[in-house]
Amino acid sequence: MQKHFLKYFVFEWKFPLGNLSCPYAYRWRLDFYLLSFRLHYWFGDDDKRAFHDHPWAFITFILFGGYYDVTENGRQLVKWCAYRKRNHKHYVQMIHKNSKCLSFIITFGKPKRYSFYLTDGSHRRWTRDKYFHKLGHPICD
Repeated sequence: MQKHFLKYFVFEWKFPLGNLSCPYAYRWRLDFYLLSFRLHYWFGDDDKRAFHDHPWAFITFILFGGYYDVTENGRQLVKWCAYRKRNHKHYVQMIHKNSKCLSFIITFGKPKRYSFYLTDGSHRRWTRDKYFHKLGHPICD
């Protein structure tokens, strides 16, 4: 039974998100497959070339700062707490160019694959691996 538990357990420390030469955030993660705890330190915008969803539903708590949750219907300022279903398509945009945000996230539910929804008018949906294989990470500013 312990072997099965360790198969799905992930511990991650200060993992850079985005282009490795210019990440937009760092992530700390304690993942138990059906439940995970994450800390994100944001100092830049998410990849704006496509909306994405997440493998699970999640609740995010803002510890300091805030960000815009950008969707096809506009953007919402997140300054305290937000719940997102796993099919919520979005990207994160910082409030100001040099603003920072620290968020604590609890994810739950059986994970699926990330999806990226191209905004080039084609409405294509790609997995995370295909998206970054074809387009790469955004270039540094």
